[in-house]
Amino acid sequence: MINFPVFESLDISGYGLYPGPSNPDKGLKIQFQPGLTLVLGANGLGKTTLVRILYRLLTGPFDIPRLEGRFDLGTTRLDAKKLSRKYQQTFGARVMDGARNATAILSLHLGNRKVLIERRLSNLALIRLEIDDSPVEAIDEITYQEKTIELVGTSSFGDWILLLRFLIFYFEDRRALVWDPAAQMQILRILLLSGTKAKLWTKDYREILELDSQMRNLQAVVGKEEKDLAKTETQVKDGDATLKKLNELIKLRDKETELYERLLDELQEVDKSRKQARQRVLKSEQEREAAFRGIERIKFASIGNQFPSSRETAKYIFAQLLTDQECIVCGNNVPGVEAEYANRIEKAQCVVCGSGRPGQESPLDAKDGKHSKNLQQSTIELRQIETDLEEARRALNEAEANFQSHENQINELREKIENQSNRIDLLIINLPPEEAKINKHRTRLDLMHVRVKELKDQLVYLREQFRIFVKKVNQEMAQSKEIIKTSFNKYAEGFLIEKCLLTWAPHKATVGQSGSSFRFPSFNLDMAGTDFPLPVRRTDPDQVSESQREFIDLAFRMALMSVASDRGSSLVMDAPESSLDAVFAPRAADVLTRFAKPKGNRLLITSNLVDGQLIPGLLNSIKIDDRKARLVNLLDIAEPTAAVRENREEYDKILLSLLQST
Repeated sequence: MINFPVFESLDISGYGLYPGPSNPDKGLKIQFQPGLTLVLGANGLGKTTLVRILYRLLTGPFDIPRLEGRFDLGTTRLDAKKLSRKYQQTFGARVMDGARNATAILSLHLGNRKVLIERRLSNLALIRLEIDDSPVEAIDEITYQEKTIELVGTSSFGDWILLLRFLIFYFEDRRALVWDPAAQMQILRILLLSGTKAKLWTKDYREILELDSQMRNLQAVVGKEEKDLAKTETQVKDGDATLKKLNELIKLRDKETELYERLLDELQEVDKSRKQARQRVLKSEQEREAAFRGIERIKFASIGNQFPSSRETAKYIFAQLLTDQECIVCGNNVPGVEAEYANRIEKAQCVVCGSGRPGQESPLDAKDGKHSKNLQQSTIELRQIETDLEEARRALNEAEANFQSHENQINELREKIENQSNRIDLLIINLPPEEAKINKHRTRLDLMHVRVKELKDQLVYLREQFRIFVKKVNQEMAQSKEIIKTSFNKYAEGFLIEKCLLTWAPHKATVGQSGSSFRFPSFNLDMAGTDFPLPVRRTDPDQVSESQREFIDLAFRMALMSVASDRGSSLVMDAPESSLDAVFAPRAADVLTRFAKPKGNRLLITSNLVDGQLIPGLLNSIKIDDRKARLVNLLDIAEPTAAVRENREEYDKILLSLLQST
């Protein structure tokens, strides 16, 4: 039998969320009497925090990782793992001082043994552990867990946490046990088997799961190795052709690399010639400009000789016609006039009228500064310079074209060489290994095949042994099915109008991802309804209403606890008032209080101050003289929220109305 916790008292002190009433006894103190203890308050006053403090006093800084929302508990490791520092400090994060001096003490019974647990709320550290009023020396979490397992009767601390989660505490994030066959399997294993058998079940189950995972992982490796070996053997067959292609490609790359390097060397010489051609063109252009300006000066001097010194304007006009072929008087371009004037100058004629001028010195003999060149000689030199300039430009164009051609060839070769190098690297990767390496690969793969077969044979044996064990314990657990069904019917009939029955229906499931399935213990739910006068199978929680879902699951939990222990239990419900109509609420209150009466059971319910029949129904189960001890009013104990401070009178009226309605 399992020893469930039977709460005796809770003392929370130094915690800012519960400063306590204005009397010498500060903090939050609850004396749990057999039956109901009702915690009332408003949003934000710490109802859920109170429930979670109770839970953490029992679990300490440990939990089963990712337990919430999982429906694969059959394959989940139920090992208790230490919470992260952040989660250990959950209660400290709710108050300004980090709960630096806050402690909580829980006194309870586990079977006929009295236990006291004291922890810090800042980090859940264990301060004190007493058993039958005797302090346990040198306490730590390992010692606490060992003592708890011994007193509760579970095979592991993880099993203890599972019982708290699925049976004792009914949190806001309720998990429907009656529709979770994998969770049922674990709970029934803990409750209906001896600690030795429950531990053996877990050990064998985990061994099969781990071996199955190991075998599948090795099979995956074998599959990859087989593909690699097949690829290698194909490479060996195609090895000669690959090697031949590789050698040809390397020779071609070497040849083109040689040409590439030669072109790079030639490019330097071509660039040098190009620069020289540019310099030659520039020099010829400068010489042409100088010769052209010299001829202009000779022509201008000739014009000047034909005009009196006072006729500077006329000289300027004729000089402009000769140089720019433009008349600055009318603005017209007159290249023919320039030729005519130039001809007159050469023939020593009047530049204006064209008549001869006896005694006039020919412009061919005209002096120009320090130079003795005449116009004819300057013109001949200019034509020679223009011929040289044309040749220089032709040579520059050839040099530019040659340079561009080299650059194009170099870029093309660079790209070809790069592509060839990539192809060579790929061919090298695909070259077959040595035969010795292939044989070694085959040998390793053969050993893997042998190991896979060994694991499969071992799995077959372990599964068969576990099948025999499960069949035997199923028969043992099935002996309790009728009493569980009867107990469930008693609670369910109180909750619900509809006919609701439990059916023993072991479910099939594999252990691991291979092998045949096993038949594991579990119950199914049959329920009548509006369109179903007779009970029909309800395989999903969505097939019933929200209120039906909660109280069907609650009835299942109550039934399991009633059957699994004859020394009482505690049941903690956080905010069960949702979705209850006026007819259903009194029935729910009646069943809850009925659970609390036998065996000294403790029932702790937290609720907001809400309209409805649930709270009055619960209060009706408490004698008027006894209500003070069983009613915990967080309005007086908890740190008020802004809403409570502003609306305190209204909250007090609601509470008084609820008390007077009973």
